[in-house]
Amino acid sequence: MALLRFSYLYRDASNYKNAGEVLLRAQGDADVEAIEERLRKTLDDGEYFIASQVGVPEVFLWSAEADYDPDDEETFPDDLGPGKYVVSDDDHSWHEFSCLEAIDAEAVSPDDRKAAREIGEFLAAFERAAKRGWKPFEPGLPAFARGGFEKPDALEP
Repeated sequence: MALLRFSYLYRDASNYKNAGEVLLRAQGDADVEAIEERLRKTLDDGEYFIASQVGVPEVFLWSAEADYDPDDEETFPDDLGPGKYVVSDDDHSWHEFSCLEAIDAEAVSPDDRKAAREIGEFLAAFERAAKRGWKPFEPGLPAFARGGFEKPDALEP
């Protein structure tokens, strides 16, 4: 079994970033260059995607639940960090592909290896989303209103 790391990020218009990764598993050897080429063909401009439309965790800096006034010291939270900011004019709905790399499966916990997504299903999700057309949404919408990931019939219980 080959294990790959799909790395991606959210970058707002002011270049503030938050990174994420998804572990992927493939039977036998994986041709990382061929997989990346197939993946890039699905991405907007070869690098952008809407995470919720392919079942990838969103790593936004903003949160639809954030409720404070950034100009009011009394309501400004002490524990502010990625995923807790209010929506600003710098925000959007796109995530950016960073890299795909083979990793040593032994360096990953058995639970994480087990939770890794199957590479064929992962690529198929991107191909379906690209075929339908990426659907950006207004930042700040709650997750249920964003148009989420559709599991293929084969993955239904």
